[in-house]
Amino acid sequence: MTTLAKQVAIYALQLGRGNLLALGKLYDLTAERKIRYAKTLTRNTSYAEDALQAAMCRVSE
Repeated sequence: MTTLAKQVAIYALQLGRGNLLALGKLYDLTAERKIRYAKTLTRNTSYAEDALQAAMCRVSE
């Protein structure tokens, strides 16, 4: 079984090569943690979710 870090690295590499499906896999692997982190910064679940969505959109550009 690969670790989360290895899985993220694999999907990030694929995304860098233009595989946008890898972005969905990265999101699925990390969204819960990222939303939790963003919520500690924003103190608001909706803002945290919006921030994550905006970040993922920027990554896909």
